[in-house]
Amino acid sequence: MSALPRRQFLTLAAGGTGAAALAGLLAACGGSGSGTQPTTSGSAATDDAAGPTVITIGNSEGDPANLDTGMQNTFANLSTVGSACHAYLLYLTADGALEGDLATGYEAESETRIRFDLREGVTFHNGRAMTAQDVVDSFERLMDPESGSPYAALLTPIDSIEVLDDLTVAFNLSQPYAPLTALCSQIPIIPIETADQQATAPVGAGPFTFEAWEQDNFMAFTRFEDYYDASFPKVDEIRFLPRGDATALRSGFQSGESSAIAGFAWPEMESLASLEGATVGTSYINGFNYISFNCRVAPFDDVRVRKAFSLALDRTLMATAENGPDAEPAHVLIAATSPYFPADLTAPFDPTEARALLDEAGIPEGFEVEALIPDLPLLRPLEPVWQSLMADVGITLNTRLLPPADYVARVFTNFEFSVGIAGDSSAPDPALFLDRYLMTDGASNHMGYSNGELDEILAAASATFDEAERTDLYHRAMEIVLEEAPIMPFIQIPVNTAVYPEAAGFTVRPNYLFEVRGAGS
Repeated sequence: MSALPRRQFLTLAAGGTGAAALAGLLAACGGSGSGTQPTTSGSAATDDAAGPTVITIGNSEGDPANLDTGMQNTFANLSTVGSACHAYLLYLTADGALEGDLATGYEAESETRIRFDLREGVTFHNGRAMTAQDVVDSFERLMDPESGSPYAALLTPIDSIEVLDDLTVAFNLSQPYAPLTALCSQIPIIPIETADQQATAPVGAGPFTFEAWEQDNFMAFTRFEDYYDASFPKVDEIRFLPRGDATALRSGFQSGESSAIAGFAWPEMESLASLEGATVGTSYINGFNYISFNCRVAPFDDVRVRKAFSLALDRTLMATAENGPDAEPAHVLIAATSPYFPADLTAPFDPTEARALLDEAGIPEGFEVEALIPDLPLLRPLEPVWQSLMADVGITLNTRLLPPADYVARVFTNFEFSVGIAGDSSAPDPALFLDRYLMTDGASNHMGYSNGELDEILAAASATFDEAERTDLYHRAMEIVLEEAPIMPFIQIPVNTAVYPEAAGFTVRPNYLFEVRGAGS
């Protein structure tokens, strides 16, 4: 995110046209609506005379545990509910820019007060008009530390949100907070009277209204006729199919069950591209697949053991295993496209030094440990590679593939793990990833990791708009993480997509929300 100088005013696109197509990437779909059969098959497009237009996305992330994206921001519910049902103050486009969504502009009246001007004529799916109070209520619901929201810790710099009139709100901050505008592309604005039903029947102001959810089968949304921009959505219904099984994901696309799939393994790209009318591509979203440790339990409470794991990890080989020979490895938890990316920092690969550290830690013969992996097509190829790399230094990984929802429960909720592979994304400001994962009280700090110096550095980085100062602070932060190795990124997350022409306009955005309102154009 760029600096936000005092009294800079940004007038955002009044039309809020959403994400432009990402060059080389189309990720869209066609399929069945509630109680209807797909009106498309393969690359054959639907027209108005044939009935309602319906597109269907085969999604490799499986089903979410619930549908409340404010309380559980997993890929499985962000890419579905978050994309179709919800609208936000600001909209993160496929190329990483912030545009107007429910806000048309904002003004930094000072470093600790930012005013948002809201769009007139916005209606929620329950028929009520949106007002400034809905922004206050939506944020305050997630700001409550007792709420369990993963956003609560990120929202602590907000002292209050003030209603100036029905279409104007002001955020009053306890300190300068550079990530606020990026965060405003993540927080769904809802009618607060529907808060208790968001987990099972979400209500928002997005382009599609929630219709049905049959777990492990489908999730359906229908066109919202009162969406604020009459040019969207392009189709009558959108359906998401949870297809965590690689064979089901691929065969669904081949048969025309879905006209787009997202998240398949790279070896399948050539065969999918050979299908008539199909286009394949890869988008690297603003997030990482990583290995993380439970620093609360032996032997990973010993930094020497964690560093031995890091030294034994060939990140280039891991990245190649996940997404082919052209995949670039990741060494730090800041995207390569970020202005704060520390290009000079890399994690060394040195199995000899890894064995020496294990000897120093008193386990020269190595050890066995359970290693968890979400059972997803992109991650399955990592299992034998990771096992082989660790075996080279005497560590036996007893790997276990878990359904994504079970993985989240064990690792992020109950902390019942030793080591595992996972992934996450965020809006573009580094703080929205780093603060959640690395600060002692971070909402996603499942590692139980704590470093007071790092806490201070990250807090300072969030509290300044000075680009040079933030760059220096994030460089030092990444040096500490490389040294102490509580978490080890190895690839910026790739999302492989295959799409037929009838769903053109669907894209994968950098925060793993899908662009669905322009799909089917």
